[in-house]
Amino acid sequence: MKENDEDYEKYYEQARLLQHQYRDYDHLREILIKKGADHLMASEIITQLKKVNYAKRRSTGTQIIAFGAVLLLIGFIITCLCFNFNMPIHTVMYTFTSAGLLTLFIGLFYIFN
Repeated sequence: MKENDEDYEKYYEQARLLQHQYRDYDHLREILIKKGADHLMASEIITQLKKVNYAKRRSTGTQIIAFGAVLLLIGFIITCLCFNFNMPIHTVMYTFTSAGLLTLFIGLFYIFN
C-alpha cells in the first residue's frame, strides 16, 4: 500500500507540472497512462487536479464578486449623497453601477465557467 501511495504522489507531481502544457484533461490522462499509471490512478489524479483548479477559480471569482458589490455599495452611497446635496447624480450613478455590474459578471464567469 505504501508503494501505491508513493506512485500516486509521483504521478500527481508529474501531472501537476504537465497541467500547464496540456490544458485538455483527457490528453493529460493518456500521458499519465503512458508513463505507467493505471487507469484508476490516472482518473483519480485528474479528478484531484480538477478540484484544485476549480477551487482556485471559485476563490478568485468570490473575491471579484465582493469587489463588485463594494463598488455598487459605494456608488449607491455617493449617489444618495449627491441627490441630497442637489448635485448631478447621473455620472456617478451610471459609472459605479456599470463598473460594479461588470465586475460582478466577471466574478460569476470565473465561478461558473
